[in-house]
Amino acid sequence: MKRKVKEGIVWLEFEVFQPFPEIQHAIILRHGGVSQGSFSSLNLSRSGGDQLEPVLTNFAKVKTILTLPETLSAYQVHGNVVHTVSQAGGDLTGDGLITVRPELALMVTHADCQGTLFYDPRQRAIAAVHCGWRGSTLNIYAETVQRMVKEFGTNPSDLRVGISPSLGPFHAEFIHYRTELPESFWPFESRPNHFDFWKISEKQLTDLGIPLPQIETARLCTYANPEDYYSYRRCKERGGHISLIAMRDR
Repeated sequence: MKRKVKEGIVWLEFEVFQPFPEIQHAIILRHGGVSQGSFSSLNLSRSGGDQLEPVLTNFAKVKTILTLPETLSAYQVHGNVVHTVSQAGGDLTGDGLITVRPELALMVTHADCQGTLFYDPRQRAIAAVHCGWRGSTLNIYAETVQRMVKEFGTNPSDLRVGISPSLGPFHAEFIHYRTELPESFWPFESRPNHFDFWKISEKQLTDLGIPLPQIETARLCTYANPEDYYSYRRCKERGGHISLIAMRDR
């Protein structure tokens, strides 16, 4: 991954998207904002308990520095609902957004969950997905890809996918995994009661026909890297990151 910095804002970009200059994307880290305490400093989530004013200030700074177009996000519920969108605004509930409209940045917020970005360079379609362990059990990735196939004519073999930093296998503990996780996940137990959701996601995506070399998993654990990342497992009162993707007009 590429790490970039501008005026105190730090973000990551996936190598898998670099051959496509029409794509703008970023995973925003926790530096360069005005939030305080456990939310320090660039909290971009309204749901973690931070005051609204610093969150809005943080987002305004990100939008200015990255020169973002219109932005769109949804109220996330750890489900598998995916929306096809064509404009900013509206009151959406769900964990996935897909579009073919240029100059519209799709965004998801996360802390430990995966913020996953998709690009179909043939049909010029993008998606942004929030996927925690519940989203994995519901296979929101299958819902996303199947929706792109139906709505835009996407061939899964054309897709490029980037999976953000998220909870790693040494900290993804599930004491009650036999009732929480499907049996198909059990082979991904990395040590007793701990699971490798990076590999689970890659398996779900390759099962859909996406070639593994076109999937880039950050393999950076949010729990283990407090300087850069918020983590719900590490601290319940915490901020959140944004992963975003947009197509620029050629």
